Amino acid sequence: PDSIGNLSNVTLIDLSKNELTTLPGTIGGLESLKSLNCDQNCLEEIPESFGSITKLQKLMLERNSLKSLPESLGSLKLLNTFRVENNQIENLPDSIGNLSKIEELSFKNNELIGIPDSIENMSKNLKVIIWSNNKLKSLPETIGNL
Repeated sequence: PDSIGNLSNVTLIDLSKNELTTLPGTIGGLESLKSLNCDQNCLEEIPESFGSITKLQKLMLERNSLKSLPESLGSLKLLNTFRVENNQIENLPDSIGNLSKIEELSFKNNELIGIPDSIENMSKNLKVIIWSNNKLKSLPETIGNL
């Protein structure tokens, strides 16, 4: 419900293994949230307001029905773990390169056809990249700048 945005002191939410198809836009009001697990749901989209969860460090969106991600995800400056495995994502937003604290990035088992050049702007802390089982035909030239 929209009232989830009122949980301003909550730091961890685990909604995994449910049948959620959407998350309310008010989720952006979770100003203290550090970890969100929405694995194994039926999510079809992520609200643009996600970019307002500025303290978010861990985001798990595995095994959903996502086809895209909002540009606002690039505003998650503290995000260090981002797992979006087993979805149907074809393209990543250019703003993904703004994830300046990212250490683990996993998009395995999606439909990725390309990786944006902005990837070179990602954190030098990046330790784990998993892009297996996608439709990639090449990697961006900028990947060596990580």
